[in-house]
Amino acid sequence: MSVSRPSAEEQKRLIHDESLKPLQVNDVFHLIPMSWWQHWCRSVNYEDKADDCVDEVDPPDSIDNHSLLTEVPLLSAGIRPPELKGGLVEMVDYRLINDQAFSYFDSW
Repeated sequence: MSVSRPSAEEQKRLIHDESLKPLQVNDVFHLIPMSWWQHWCRSVNYEDKADDCVDEVDPPDSIDNHSLLTEVPLLSAGIRPPELKGGLVEMVDYRLINDQAFSYFDSW
């Protein structure tokens, strides 16, 4: 269910708060492409860099992880789950976010 998008300041606060939570056993995390993360960061001025304030950037579309996955052929017995591409590097190709942060992004 989509809710109205909070202000940039509220988005930054919510995501920042989630990023401070320590990892726990059995936590659910999601991979998002770094390109999507960087676009969102620019759209809310997440890093508070002065040069990012020059132009307003529209928020990114919904998260699409296809760039992180191999193309998986359909099997006659059913569909195989997607597999991550080999050689991906965290914070270069993708970023891990916790389930609550993903839920925020998914609802905006």
